[in-house]
Parts: sequence; structure tokens; C-alpha cells
Amino acid sequence: MLKLKYLFKIIISLFAAIVISCSISSCKSENIVSPVQQDTSTNFKYPFTNNSNWFHTTRNFVFNIRPDSIKHYFNTDTLIENGFSVLKNDTVINGVTYKIYKTDHSSTAHAYTSIEYFRQIDSGLLCSSTNVEGTGFGPFSLNGSHILYNGKSFEDIRTLINFASGDNSENQIAPDLKCLQFPIVPGLMWFFRKIDAITDQYKKYLSYETVNSLTGNFNCIKIQRQNLLGGIPDTNIVLFDFYSKVGILKRDYHLKNIQYTNSMGQVLGYFDVKDEVVLNSYFIQ
Repeated sequence: MLKLKYLFKIIISLFAAIVISCSISSCKSENIVSPVQQDTSTNFKYPFTNNSNWFHTTRNFVFNIRPDSIKHYFNTDTLIENGFSVLKNDTVINGVTYKIYKTDHSSTAHAYTSIEYFRQIDSGLLCSSTNVEGTGFGPFSLNGSHILYNGKSFEDIRTLINFASGDNSENQIAPDLKCLQFPIVPGLMWFFRKIDAITDQYKKYLSYETVNSLTGNFNCIKIQRQNLLGGIPDTNIVLFDFYSKVGILKRDYHLKNIQYTNSMGQVLGYFDVKDEVVLNSYFIQ
């Protein structure tokens, strides 16, 4: 009888040990978290193969309108545009081979197409010329009013943004613009282009930053465009581009203290503009 009791205790002890062991093992497996793969790419070049493409969304809006009495001059304060960009094929301009970069833009207001010509060499990504079709894109003003920025008059906000960022329509650019400088070195600054007789635009690599997007998390180099008016920085414009190993991931433009005038040139008020571009999807050939 004692032997049976002793055997029974041993069986109970073994069963309890098995249960405890399984519980501990289960808890450990539940607490295991798979590490998130963090992109740490640096010193990358722009993806430059034919048929590579990118789908992005642009959000253009006005804010900080003052006084409130001028709000009724705008049809809307926000417009959204979708764009599909593709590296199509090679072409030759003045004996030099470039790739055609075509973007089809669409919005509820209108659609248009832009064509750019790029070539990539060891020292950077170069742009030869651009051709933009269609009208401006942005919250349009009413009643023949205009907007003023640094003493220049514009009919719509998209035209203003294109001018301030330097992305205004041009048929031929000579010499080629250096859009990206290789190798990528944070702190490096270079002359980009001349916007008008008194405005020079420079680009500067600031730092690497992780950008979260619908396409994933990527390590990006943050690039600032700096406009100098007669050698003095224009503090009313803040332009940032975020480039990664899969191309541009985000663009963030902010124009401040834009004057709103009537048809007689009288200033009625002021407002700010934001232009944001985000990458939704991409395909690298």
C-alpha cells in the first residue's frame, strides 16, 4: 500500500512538472517578437532602369489666412492630385543620352503631363530639360485678384509654387542641373540653378532620417532647397525633399506670408501655402 502511494506521488509530481514546463515554453513563444527590418541604406543612387515607376499623391492647401474676410476669395482651401511617373526609354539630346521621365497628373480640376530628361553619372543625377503641359494646379482665386510673392504677381498658387521651388516650365536647360550630388555627404551644399535675375537656388544635404510611408519605412537623405535673393536667404520659403534607395519618398514645401491683392494691386491680406507629396507605391525594374 505504501509503495502504491509513493508511486502515485511520483506520477503527480511528474505531471505537474510537465504542465509547468509546457506553460513556461508557451509563454516564451508568445513573448517572442520578430524584429522589424530597419532600412539603413546610405549613399544610394537614384533607381535608373527603364519601366521603373512611382505612384504618388500631392496635397496642396492654403492656411493661416488673415484676415478671415479674404477666405471667400478662394474656391477651396485644399486640392488633391495623383501622379504616375515612369522612366520610359532613352533619347538623345545634342549627342548625349538621357532617359525620359514622364509623369501623368490627375485631379478633380484637370489633368496634365510633364516630361523631364535625366542622365545619371558617377558625380550625380542630372536634368537636361522639362516640358509641362496643362494649366496650373492649386486653389484658384476669384474676381481677377492676384497673389504677390517677393514683388512678383501670380495668377494661381501652383504657378507660384513652381516658381519658388524652381520647378517652373522650361523647354531647355543649359547646362544640366545637378539634382543629386554623389557621393551623398550630409552637410554638402551645391549650386542648383538660377530662378531669376536675382534669385539663386542651392541644395543642401541635411541628414539621414527614417520616413514612414505606405510603401514601408526607408532611410532617406533630407535635402533642403535654399533660395538666395541677392545673396540673402529667403526665410519665407521652406523646401524639403526626402530621397531614398527607391526614389523620392516625400516632399514638403511651405511658402509663408503670401500677399493677396485685388485687381487694383491693393493688398487685402496674407496666407500660407503647403505642398505635400507622398509616395504610395513603386516598382523598380
